[in-house]
Amino acid sequence: MASVPSLPRPSIAAVAPASTFYVGASASFAALFSTELYIDRFAWKLWLAGFTYIQAYDQVLDRNKNAAQYNPSVIQNFIISQYRTFEMLEKYLHRPKLLASQLIFPLDKETRGFLIDSYYRFDPKVLRELLGKKLSSRALRKELDDVHIRTKTPLAGCKRMFDNLKRIMKRIEDQNGNIFKLVQDDFLLEDDLAGQYSHIIFINFYRLDTTKKKLANLTFADFDYLGAIIMQYFTITSEAAIDDFDMGLAQDARDLKTIVVNHNKTLDEFRARVITYLQQQRDAQQLQQQQPSVSQPQPSSITSTAIQNVLERCSPNTFKTLLKNVFGLGSGLSYNKEIRDVFGTLMEKIVDPCVSGCGWGRGEVTVFFEAVVTVFPEVELLALHHRKKYEASFGKLCTAVKLAAVRLINV
Repeated sequence: MASVPSLPRPSIAAVAPASTFYVGASASFAALFSTELYIDRFAWKLWLAGFTYIQAYDQVLDRNKNAAQYNPSVIQNFIISQYRTFEMLEKYLHRPKLLASQLIFPLDKETRGFLIDSYYRFDPKVLRELLGKKLSSRALRKELDDVHIRTKTPLAGCKRMFDNLKRIMKRIEDQNGNIFKLVQDDFLLEDDLAGQYSHIIFINFYRLDTTKKKLANLTFADFDYLGAIIMQYFTITSEAAIDDFDMGLAQDARDLKTIVVNHNKTLDEFRARVITYLQQQRDAQQLQQQQPSVSQPQPSSITSTAIQNVLERCSPNTFKTLLKNVFGLGSGLSYNKEIRDVFGTLMEKIVDPCVSGCGWGRGEVTVFFEAVVTVFPEVELLALHHRKKYEASFGKLCTAVKLAAVRLINV
């Protein structure tokens, strides 16, 4: 069981009195001698969570059953001292680069990194409630009371996470450059945390709707993943930190709908080639299963089953509907309303037809979309210049939809 550390004198920092030195007749300077600042990490964790010093004091006593050997007032003073130190450190944590250059609080590099990282970490349940919201809204601050109740996170902790997100977003919005690098460099965050903030800022900047009933079961981690997919596949690099949606991809999606979905003969050939390709994949796997090789592992039986399920359920209507919905989602990237509804569209137009309409799971969705991407360049009724022109865009659309749908299935 952890024990209470040897308690330092309950002061904000162990600082020796300053001595003043005089140089010549007109110049003087003061020298301040200080010991390394002590940070109690358990108290720091409680302060970050939003607990009052009284609540923290109670938790310290509960955590350390042998704390009775200490004078309770000394322990209380120690917690108060730590909380005061944290409050004074906070202004530097708002601009982490200042924490390294300031001289008031002597901190080693490892402790500075710990303070910055933990200060900007967040409870995923709280950030889930803030996704897609307008952070400048005064009403949102009032809504923090509801977030506090729904997540059972102390109100002060909710406010810290809200303020951190707002601070980072405000800092990034008017800058040029890569959003990930800006967040990472300006706030000295680890890769994973900088990536999460980048995705949150992107979702909130475009006000992507996360509140639809069909999305109620999605966690913060789900939206973090989906945000990363959309940023990677549906945007184009711009000078601003927050990239623009790819208007060229949207136009290609409209063109693909015209030359593929609106031409039945082309659509029929496309589907026939997908079926042939999947049959070949199935037969090859069955042959390997019958003749296993020591040097070549057997293919997954789940993959074989998934291929068969796609073959059985990939009717002409299903094939047309899924491609039409993929192109519809892509073409909507040029309209603000469709952009805001992108998560709901993925669920309603891709996941629901695959799951409810076909009985497919993640394996089948993966098999289907990888097959259509593979076969697309071979569709002869599509003019060769069309195949070359749209192959990359078709691949981006289908890959993004596949990854998103696989994540959304069974959430």
